[in-house]
Amino acid sequence: MKKVLILGDNERAVYHPLERMLPGMKKALEGYEVEAVIDYRTMSAKDLLEAAPVMINYIDNYQENGDFDQILEEYLRLGGRMIALHCGIINREGSILEEAYGGNFITHPEYRNLNYKVSDGCSWLTGKAFSFGEEPYQIRQTDGERQYFLSYTDDKEECADAAGWVRKYHKGTVLYLQPGHDERTAEKKTSSGRSENA
Repeated sequence: MKKVLILGDNERAVYHPLERMLPGMKKALEGYEVEAVIDYRTMSAKDLLEAAPVMINYIDNYQENGDFDQILEEYLRLGGRMIALHCGIINREGSILEEAYGGNFITHPEYRNLNYKVSDGCSWLTGKAFSFGEEPYQIRQTDGERQYFLSYTDDKEECADAAGWVRKYHKGTVLYLQPGHDERTAEKKTSSGRSENA
């Protein structure tokens, strides 16, 4: 069975405790062995690489990461594969992770209904458009190549930004995915009325 490592915070979380998202994550990753780690600061880049072939970064308490930014950057540089899920793209200003991830969180307006559109050429995603409530993250993107696969606007077209991209970084790969504020995102009724795993 393939394994997925999820890094996140519970008591130390400021806005996004992992325990709220974890049941939905496990449901979405049915068929995978999922290991959630909240004491990740004790791990090295080598530990992360050996723990699982894919890692989901849902770290919320980025301000107390200390030297862990360098661990995550080294993990990617050495060939790690990471999904930066929602708050996982937030890091300290000037962090080496900004270049690795291809961007950094700036701010977001209040939680609202967002309309997502899948980019042309992404046949591996089911459906072409869907809608549900989320935080409309605004991202400052750095220079560098990436493949966009998801974007969003809100109902009033006041907010719009990239909601998903894939980027190579040295030997590693980063996938950024904006939806993931809380357990409401894990299983949604889309505007078509279908239940979708996000």
